[in-house]
Amino acid sequence: MRTFVHFSQDGNLYCLSTGKATSVDVKNDLLHCVEIGDKRCNTFIKECFEDPARFEKPISRSKLKNFSSDAIRVKLTVKDRKIKELQGTRDLFGRLLYLAASNNMDLALVFRYPHTPVPLTIAQVDGSVNKTDKSKLMHKLEERVKSSKPVSRDACAIDAMFLIRTLVNVPATFGEIAKLVLTRLLGFAKRVDFVCDSYKTPSIKDIEHGIRGSDATHTNFIISGPDQKRPKDFNASLKSANFKTALLHFLVKEWKRTSHIEQIRGYTLFVGLDDKAYQYDVKDDSIHVQEVPSLVCNHEEADTRLIWHVKHM
Repeated sequence: MRTFVHFSQDGNLYCLSTGKATSVDVKNDLLHCVEIGDKRCNTFIKECFEDPARFEKPISRSKLKNFSSDAIRVKLTVKDRKIKELQGTRDLFGRLLYLAASNNMDLALVFRYPHTPVPLTIAQVDGSVNKTDKSKLMHKLEERVKSSKPVSRDACAIDAMFLIRTLVNVPATFGEIAKLVLTRLLGFAKRVDFVCDSYKTPSIKDIEHGIRGSDATHTNFIISGPDQKRPKDFNASLKSANFKTALLHFLVKEWKRTSHIEQIRGYTLFVGLDDKAYQYDVKDDSIHVQEVPSLVCNHEEADTRLIWHVKHM
């Protein structure tokens, strides 16, 4: 029986879950696996006739390549700091069948529970999450329109964590960090929208946070004031959802202080955080902060929340 009947016009063999053509080695092994198996079977039978003790000896596994051989291996750091490779369990169903036969186990009951690190419906052949970068959608949309670079920049909307992660020579205190972030922000345009992610748990993003080494259940982090020292490894702390939440809330509060009047004077700053939005500007030599109901958005991702801010510019 031929497992693969239909071929593409270019003669390649494609993996349906990834859409990629396999390598020559994988294609050859998959197309000839039956012949290889028959040959090994005949060899085993012949050896058993020649030496009856051969039947009791182990049978070596055929090192045939399959679709998973071409898959990219993804590694992540788990809580104990050990590197764990994501992979599907190759012999899972064989082991289940053996256990069911030897222990009178009901497989219908067994299959009610997950058996892999990632559900197979959304997993690659190596066990990692099957996902597409959101930027690919934007690239496709950009291909459909013709545009030119703006001659002037009157407004700018930016992802909060993207900007924070680009900081170099991060100051020692949170107050200085707030000043640096504000300086960077107001250098983009007269109107700036600082749009933040929301970190909720449980969330559909928990799998992605785990892959990145994030810890959504990290001990609560409190920033008591501008003079508090930042963690020694600032970038490592940004992997904690609770630290990022505390930092963003501190920035929103810190920028209300009168020490930032001269920085904000002549600019309008909008901040989208959690389920609220704020507007900062200087009036009568004081920083005026008000909520902006029209910018309220409950989206978890800053990527989509940015679109809402742009719509109201």
